[in-house]
Order: sequence, then C-alpha cells, then structure tokens
Amino acid sequence: MKVEHIICDNPEISKLDDEMAQTYKTALQDQPKANTIKREQKQWMKERSYCTDAECIEISYRSRIDELKPKQERERFLTVLSKDKALCDAYKHYLVQETAKHGKWDYPVMCRRSFGEDYPEFSPVKWTEIEPEEHKALAVEAMHYMTNHLPWSLPWKATQKLSDSEFQKSWGWIAIGHTYKGVVMWVSEADIGNTGHPEKLLKMAKGRCNILTSKPPQWMLPVMVLDESGEHLSEKTEWMLGVSVFPAELNSRHKDMHSFRLEAFDVFSYGGSTYFDRWEDEWIYNRLGYYSSQAHQPDFAALTVYNIAQGKTSAVCRFKFNKSAK
Repeated sequence: MKVEHIICDNPEISKLDDEMAQTYKTALQDQPKANTIKREQKQWMKERSYCTDAECIEISYRSRIDELKPKQERERFLTVLSKDKALCDAYKHYLVQETAKHGKWDYPVMCRRSFGEDYPEFSPVKWTEIEPEEHKALAVEAMHYMTNHLPWSLPWKATQKLSDSEFQKSWGWIAIGHTYKGVVMWVSEADIGNTGHPEKLLKMAKGRCNILTSKPPQWMLPVMVLDESGEHLSEKTEWMLGVSVFPAELNSRHKDMHSFRLEAFDVFSYGGSTYFDRWEDEWIYNRLGYYSSQAHQPDFAALTVYNIAQGKTSAVCRFKFNKSAK
C-alpha cells in the first residue's frame, strides 16, 4: 500500500500529517534557514516513502516534527512509538533519570540496563561472566556471527566451514581481545520467546562497553540464543538479532547482513512478560540510512523495546534520544 493511502486510512497518522504541515509552515518563518529546511523536508519525504506500514510512518512523522521545532522545545527522549503506554512511560522515566546522571558519552545505560531498586517494576536478567578459553567453539561461532562471516543467511553455522588454521586464527584474535577486556562473554537464561520455556542466552561484547573512553563509542554488544547444549548458537537468535539485518532495499550484497557496530542489547521482564531492548547509537530512518546523510544522525540515538510472541518479534516502544539536549 502506498504511503499516501496509509496516511489517509489511519486517523492518528492523519493528525500527525496535519501537525507536520503546521510545524513545517512555522519553521519556514526562520528565513535564513528556510532553504535548508525545504531541502531537508524533501529528503525526509523520500525517506518516508520507503515505509511499508503505519508503524514506520508514525515513527518517521514524530521524529521529523520534533526536528522542525526550535531546539529549546525538543525533548531529550522523544517517544516515537508506544504500543503499551504503561511500559513505555515507565521505561522512558528510567532512561531520563539514568542518562541525566552522566556525560555525553558516559552512558552506562547504553551498555546494560541494570535498573535496580529505584525501578522495581523491571527485572533484568542476571548475567554471569564466562571465560572464552573454556568455550572456544562458542566464542568463535559467536564472533563470526557478529562480524558477518559467511554464510550470511546462516551465520550460526559459520564455524562449520573453518579449517583448523582459520579456527586458531579467529580464536587468537578473541584471546587477545579478552586480555584487554575488549571481548567479554556472559550467559543467562530467560523466557525470551514468552513460550513458558526459558532459553539459554549469550551476551558478547566486542567494543568499548568495558573500556572507559571519551570518544564516540563502538558498542557491539548483541544477545544471542543458545541451543540446549549451551555451546552453540540457535536459529532462535534471529528472533532478537533479526532486527539488525540490513534491508534488502539497500543493496543486494547486503542481504541478510547484520550491523551491531553501534548497537547494544539487553533482556528484562515487566508485567509477567519478557522483553529485549536495543540501543542504536545513531538515529537511522527506517534503517535505510545509506540513501542520505540526513538519515544518519550521530547526535541522536535510538532505544527500542521489543516483545516476542509466537516466534514473531514486534517493536513495543521506540525513543529518539537527543544527546545534546540538557
């Protein structure tokens, strides 16, 4: 269905379209910026055209409306999607309170959502650190998954194609990274699929979440689902990390490729259900950001909360974080 038809058929988005028209008209009154605003609006409309459902369009509208407002009127955490008001409001409260305690790059909340006694409605999973040396095959398999080694469409089977020398080379890089705290592994269990059956989980860091830095970070902290043995990745990993797959519209060579370089995941329970969240340290319109520089906005981050039901993953809350706002 075309974007225009979706807008007309959805009362909420129709209201956003009216709000956009008024906000855009007001923004154009700033004469020195008028030409830039017009150019950016055309680019936004192009990005919006890639949307195929109402959820995508709603997120795009709310984000752009906020961008058109004067800086002093923009929210630090803008809610662009809220399918469960109680959950999304509580999660936003947590984000606002915790990020206010830290500097521009020093956001522990980016790396892990510990919640704590101030947020009793949330229960984070309990992660236990493990030694990569004692789980070499799993470490190499997970690292190949994270770094998009072949085959793209079945990354959890990548180690089956490794020769002994290739395996040892991969393990060598992991061992060096672990020595300097650049590679860390944790395990846990949670009913991530909300099936009543807990799954074994692996969280693996290959970035700066364990290294203090004042520079823009490289998070790379995905959570993966393990098989019953706990020593190999399960195809159920795609329940979670499938949200990071590049869209096929980008380029056929990106098909089935994941991007975790600026992302960190975690798992928690709320109201009797299990959720996972995903921090993206750039705001990317519809994950089609390669079409324009406007679509990649490094001064903004995105935090999305997901729920899995009957093997289907859905976004429940999405927030746009203005890093520069006070």
